[in-house]
Amino acid sequence: MIRSRTFRGFGNGGRKAFSGGRLFIPAALALGLFFLFSCKGEMRGAEGSPRAEVMQAVVKGEALMNAGNWGAMARHLQVGFDRYAPLGDLEKWEKYHLGFRYYLNYQYDSVRAVAYADSLKLLSAGVKLPALNTAKMMFNEGDFLFNRKKYAAAFRAYHKGHNYVLAKLSPCQQSYFVHHLSLIRYRQRDYQGAAVLIRQALDYNNRCAPGKDGLEKFSVEQGALNSLMLTYHKLGKLDSASSYGFRALEYIKDAQLAPGDSVYRTTAMGVVLGNLGGVKLSQGELQKAEVFLKRSIALNDRAGYAVEDAQSAKFKMADLYLKRGEAEKAALVLRGALAKIDSLSLSPDRDARIAMLSLGLWSRIFSMQNNMAAAYRASEKYHRAKDSLERTDVQLLGTDLSAEFDSIDRENQIRVLNEDSRMKTFYLVCSGIIVLMGAFVWIYTVGVLRRSRSKGLKLITLNRQLSSTVGQLEEAQHANQLLLKVVSHDLRNPIGGIRTITGMMLEEEGDLKEHRDTIRVINSSSEAAFSLIERLLEANPEVVLNREQIRLDAFILEVLALFEFSAKQKGQVLVARLLDVSLAVNRNEIHRVLSNLFSNAVKFGPLGSTITVRMVILAGKLEVSVADQGAGIPKDKHASVFDMYSGPGEPGTGGEKSFGMGLAISRRIIRGHDGMIGFRDADGGGTEFYFTLPLGQQY
Repeated sequence: MIRSRTFRGFGNGGRKAFSGGRLFIPAALALGLFFLFSCKGEMRGAEGSPRAEVMQAVVKGEALMNAGNWGAMARHLQVGFDRYAPLGDLEKWEKYHLGFRYYLNYQYDSVRAVAYADSLKLLSAGVKLPALNTAKMMFNEGDFLFNRKKYAAAFRAYHKGHNYVLAKLSPCQQSYFVHHLSLIRYRQRDYQGAAVLIRQALDYNNRCAPGKDGLEKFSVEQGALNSLMLTYHKLGKLDSASSYGFRALEYIKDAQLAPGDSVYRTTAMGVVLGNLGGVKLSQGELQKAEVFLKRSIALNDRAGYAVEDAQSAKFKMADLYLKRGEAEKAALVLRGALAKIDSLSLSPDRDARIAMLSLGLWSRIFSMQNNMAAAYRASEKYHRAKDSLERTDVQLLGTDLSAEFDSIDRENQIRVLNEDSRMKTFYLVCSGIIVLMGAFVWIYTVGVLRRSRSKGLKLITLNRQLSSTVGQLEEAQHANQLLLKVVSHDLRNPIGGIRTITGMMLEEEGDLKEHRDTIRVINSSSEAAFSLIERLLEANPEVVLNREQIRLDAFILEVLALFEFSAKQKGQVLVARLLDVSLAVNRNEIHRVLSNLFSNAVKFGPLGSTITVRMVILAGKLEVSVADQGAGIPKDKHASVFDMYSGPGEPGTGGEKSFGMGLAISRRIIRGHDGMIGFRDADGGGTEFYFTLPLGQQY
């Protein structure tokens, strides 16, 4: 759950050394709950699974963290698990993981966070962890590096974890990690990219089988809906933001939770109401905003609930009072929020952000009270704080998550190529040694057989001549192959014409009855010749692929997400209408096909156009199509679209280069999957490329 920012600065009627920060507790709440209960679902029933009472101790720790009860949480980590001693390995893992997250995300004590992280690593080295726990370890590393502003290293950890999640976890389990990456996009102010990932997390979460308490699904569902509300709020799409806010409230109200989980329902309700109040404030509906904000404060501004989030709602209330011209009320509610925030433990980054907005609010309050000197001082400090934060955020905002993932993939490919090059060098050295040994044997033999010296010299001469002849033959063979393809290509059209004409003659009734047998022979011969020419022109008709079972719809969304940025630059909209289908395919090769089709659609689609990806079932086959709204393919180019030797293609609508080989490669891959690929005119203009794959027994 992404939270909007709240801040502090001047308080209690006078000047105050300010500290502040961004309140991000609701996100930690939703994701923390999912961390906890998805872990329960993963390990329950496995040998050595944590005991129920130990997991209840973890639940208590989560509740203490989310309520901001830091002192009780510290004591709980020290003695709360002692009654269950001795703890099993996975039970220790749960305790250490809870402590790591507490000191990293809530107490901001990097020394203790590292100590717990080291304990987790040592324990994990001797225990076979469930896949979900392993994935969380990888994302923990990314979170730790991200908090220390080591963004490049953090993205590498996230990339490693993301690949592991895709390979090892179900879509249901992936929902948390996809939502986690959406928070990174949100922190980078890439709100459009964040919205795409949040919707994907919602889709994955809806595939989860309901548990006994339903808390796993509840935590992600309401968190993602709230995140979409905040994301669309940032994008200025206030109607959409309001719609998602009401959807979140309705879901929270109707969710089937156990009686003991009512605190989570109440906390989530308060968080969503506070954010919805902010949306209504932006829409100018001040009366509704006041109702929502007061309800939010009433629900969470008490021990055991999201106290920190309640202060966020108070900051919004101060803004609301200022818009009404009620400066005294704004000052009163702001002082109350600051007094509560002073008792909370916040990171330096959050302190700085609270200071910025707090100063801005005090500047407006003082100005409305005609205290212009105080207003000027607060405004000046506000702008200095804002400029300082902007400089701090430059590195994060200048990094694109998708681009970083692509860069890491390229580095991995280069590493593989370098390793392959080293192996080839090794083989070359071995071959050189073998050649040298052969030369030694040959020289030794020549020395022993002095009488054969003249014959040996003659043999060397003949070998040189033979090598030269072989080289000439290879060149001639290559030239003959090219000539054969040219001749085959030139013969293709006339033989095709003969086949067509004779076919038409066979269909006609007339004076040619006595020649029908001859015509039929000509037609059959031309058909065989035409088929032979087709095989001669084919570069490599056979492709052998290693396949694996994947969810094709989810895989398409993953590949499509890589093109969000390039499509966004051209103002294009990507639309996916997919089916839930699993197939056994070669993941890397199908990735190449999808990438080629998506790249071409973005490349040749006009600015501001729509690109549509569809999946349909036709006669036991799955058809995947990609349609753009470009100018289409000229008819004189149809025959060479999939030609390996067609040369560079036309530039894209943005001047992008085209090398003309992607479709030829895609055709070879699809054929290797017993499918076919083609294109047709799209409805409303443009081109629609499609390929089909047999469904087999996996649909």
